[in-house]
Amino acid sequence: MTTDPNMLQDDVSREALLRKLEALMARIQDEQLPHFAAAIEQVANCYMADNIHATLLVMNERDDSQSVIAINADDQQVAEMVNLVAQAFQLHGDAEKSGHMN
Repeated sequence: MTTDPNMLQDDVSREALLRKLEALMARIQDEQLPHFAAAIEQVANCYMADNIHATLLVMNERDDSQSVIAINADDQQVAEMVNLVAQAFQLHGDAEKSGHMN
């Protein structure tokens, strides 16, 4: 797993970000918008409050790449969050073998 430093852009303006979000939203199916909105709100909360942290895990099945993006979290907090999720899946794995979280 890697964190891609090229994903981060220093010169993002609010206007450019809004345009990019609008373009992304245009490609998302309507039934996915409520989940997308909830995810965006949770991520935004991490940027607005020092006590809220997140770890975004992204897996691309086409090229087998994986990315980890820490949001207002240090390495230890990321490790704790990933461990917590792994434990939750182990506990509930037998009940829902092939289910998706969203």
